[in-house]
Amino acid sequence: MEEKQKVLLVVMMDVDPEYEEEFNRWYDEEHVPELLKVPGVLSARRYKVMPDQEDYEKLGIKRTPKYLAIYEHESVEVQRTEAYKKARFTHWTSRMRSHFKNHMRNFYVQVSSSPLPTEEREG
Repeated sequence: MEEKQKVLLVVMMDVDPEYEEEFNRWYDEEHVPELLKVPGVLSARRYKVMPDQEDYEKLGIKRTPKYLAIYEHESVEVQRTEAYKKARFTHWTSRMRSHFKNHMRNFYVQVSSSPLPTEEREG
């Protein structure tokens, strides 16, 4: 039997500025909590670009989207379950999606792993 391979789902996006407060409430109050209830979703973390990088566009430097979410799944099959679809497609989610910009969604599989040298782990 083939062993399931854990995957990372990486989601990046900007959001219309006038909906940013609601966007963060939606993510923290509904989206992440509902996804974490789904069997096979192992973790979820959210990040926001550091403030000094927001100024890059003013300098003509393209930056990646402002928000980043990283989810760890037992396998890509988690996406195909009814529980996942139910958690991902809610009324509030549909309303928020219309305000996403520069939305990117990719799955990644681990290609290598290197543990820290012993002295760095002990220090």
